[in-house]
Amino acid sequence: MHVRPIRRSPVPVWIAVLAGTVGCSIDSQPDAEWDGVVSDSAGVQIVQNFGAPLWTEENRWTVSEVLKIGTVEGEPEYQFGDISGIGALSDGRIAVSDNIALHIRFFSPEGVYERTVGRQGSGPGEYAGELTVFVSSGDTLLVLDRFAQRANRIAPDGTWLDSFGTVPDDGFDRGWDAAPNGRIVSHRCCTTGIWSGPDFVVERDLAGRLLDTLAWLPSSQARPRINGQLGWVFYAGEPDIALCADGSLVTGRGDRYRLHWYDSAGNLERIVTLERPNVPFTEQEQFLFAERGERLLLESGTPPANIALMKTRTSFTDTYPAFVEFGCGPRRTLWVTQVRPLSSFDEEETVALGWYPPAASVFDVFDREGRFLGEVTLPKDFLLMTYRGDNLYGRWTDDLGVHHVMVLKIEGLPPLEEG
Repeated sequence: MHVRPIRRSPVPVWIAVLAGTVGCSIDSQPDAEWDGVVSDSAGVQIVQNFGAPLWTEENRWTVSEVLKIGTVEGEPEYQFGDISGIGALSDGRIAVSDNIALHIRFFSPEGVYERTVGRQGSGPGEYAGELTVFVSSGDTLLVLDRFAQRANRIAPDGTWLDSFGTVPDDGFDRGWDAAPNGRIVSHRCCTTGIWSGPDFVVERDLAGRLLDTLAWLPSSQARPRINGQLGWVFYAGEPDIALCADGSLVTGRGDRYRLHWYDSAGNLERIVTLERPNVPFTEQEQFLFAERGERLLLESGTPPANIALMKTRTSFTDTYPAFVEFGCGPRRTLWVTQVRPLSSFDEEETVALGWYPPAASVFDVFDREGRFLGEVTLPKDFLLMTYRGDNLYGRWTDDLGVHHVMVLKIEGLPPLEEG
């Protein structure tokens, strides 16, 4: 899974704006009877899930912590400023990007520090900011540097190989994803003007060159034009993509629980739905969002007149999106992040404001056939970033706000079938 932290801007958005094949499932069938329905539409399977999990209480998946890397005080090699990406290599080593230190650190499978590569700058092997790490073919790392608008390729031993630009001649790439089989895709939008035009997914080669258009998907509803002026609709539901280890692709938009699954050749295989009503986004929660946003803008030095103008162009949806985002996971599963309503936060918790609503620690899990297996709850303040084998890798934030690398093992998995 690549739940892409590059899509989460560290700057509050209020400030930023103004300044699958049927028959191939998990390794053994769960015991419960599935309550869904599969139909056919012009050769595309429509998989409808009505909410009952396929897992039973006896065989549902849980997680346990197997490794944590990081410290509040002590050796600097184990202190992190802002973990922005994690890559899990095939030999068990872990590569970690840090947005404050602006480098990549390598750790052994046991969490022992090995080396640091890169530094702040604009030259070869140097970084500007907002880094994300993917593991591509042969354990080559693809490190996206959003501020420098380029991607860097790094050998498994940390040697810098080359780089290429990530900004297309027209349009804008919302995010990238890469798979261990060497496939690289990017999510492009806005080809006909600012925040207008269709969204689509393109495949790229190892030098970043465009190879083919793989899929079209609904564009963002968050930035409509109102009377010729750009407006902002918060929590409208953003488009998302996920590239799986086998080269298959999943697309969707958060306003509807409707996911499109493409095979590795780019053919639409199935459309997967989950019948679940969206959670209401109450007037009180909208007020809290607007109040906090205005306070952040004032603290940043934004002129009150600019804030007043933005408020006239800002609106909210009546409900939260159906989900926050999704990513591919172990055993050819898909993990979908549930929404956490603003009303669930206490006064001590920090709420980040942006186009995406806060993410819950609960994930909906689907098998490769699109059947709803059930929910998995991950530790509080854990941001899932990737997986390898049956382990999940992510960033855990302690009570002091300090980042750590955390590795979780999935419990309850059936034995792998031979062949």
